[in-house]
Amino acid sequence: MCAYNAINGEPACASQFLLQQTLRGAWNFQGYVVSDCDAVRNIFGDHHYRPTQPQASAISLLRGMDNECIDFAKVMDDHDYRPYIDAVQQGYLPESSVDTALVRLFMARIGLGLFDPPDLAPYNKIDEKDVDSAEHRALAHRLVNSGWRNQCFHIAYAETNAICAGSGRKCVSRQFIKKGDTAWPTT
Repeated sequence: MCAYNAINGEPACASQFLLQQTLRGAWNFQGYVVSDCDAVRNIFGDHHYRPTQPQASAISLLRGMDNECIDFAKVMDDHDYRPYIDAVQQGYLPESSVDTALVRLFMARIGLGLFDPPDLAPYNKIDEKDVDSAEHRALAHRLVNSGWRNQCFHIAYAETNAICAGSGRKCVSRQFIKKGDTAWPTT
C-alpha cells in the first residue's frame, strides 16, 4: 500500500524511488499495489505534485500503483475512475499501463481462487473464528510488544501453512516458516 506522505519530495503513491526502484526494482515485487484511500487525490489536491487530477492519477499508475482506494460510499457516478479515462484521453496515460495494472490485479484474484468454484477455493474453507481468534490476537500482541517490531514476522495458520506479514525486505522474499520452527517467536 502506498501512503499519503511524501518521500524525498515525491508523494508515496507517485514515488519513483519507493514504487519503481525499490519495490518493483530491487525487491522484484510482482504483486499489486493499492493506494491509501484518497492518497492519489492528494497527489494533486494536497501535494500539488501534478497540476490536474488526471495527471496525478496517471503518474501514480505509471509509477506502480495499481488500485486506487477513493472512498467506501456506494458509487453513484464515475468520480472514482473518471480521472483515469481523462488521463488516457488527454495523452498522460497509455492504455498499456492500465492493462499492466489490470493484469496484476486479476493475477492476485486468480491466485486467491476468486474465480474458482467455491468448494475448490482454499480461502473459502477458513472459518471466521480461525481468523479472529484469541490465539491470533495474543500472538499479534506479543509480536508488537517484542523485539519483532520493525522486523519481518510470520503468523502461521494451522500447523502447516504460514503467511508472511510485517515490514522489511525479508517479507518480500517469501521465506515462510510454520509454527514450531526455530524462527517462530516464543515470547
